[in-house]
Amino acid sequence: MEYKVFSKNLKVDEKLQAYLDKKIEKLGKFQQQVTSCNVELDKDTKSQSGNIFRAEINLGIKGKLFRAEVRAENIKAAIDMAQEKIVRQVTRDKEKGQAKM
Repeated sequence: MEYKVFSKNLKVDEKLQAYLDKKIEKLGKFQQQVTSCNVELDKDTKSQSGNIFRAEINLGIKGKLFRAEVRAENIKAAIDMAQEKIVRQVTRDKEKGQAKM
């Protein structure tokens, strides 16, 4: 699945890109329905409690936009939680649609 990555105050190296590819690939089960996918990665340099990383995933499916934004002390943890949040949202929306029928 194709997606765009935007980063701020953070360098996306090969290891991080491979990790992100693996996590976004799990969204592949919705692939036929996906119209767009954008990922934003950010490192908050103004935080007084140390390095805080932010991962945001925006997933467009059949005219609906699903969005997950997570902050964590580790970029990989933030990516994991955002991916899980998106899957829950899409699954819940799918179940609601089936219940209406």
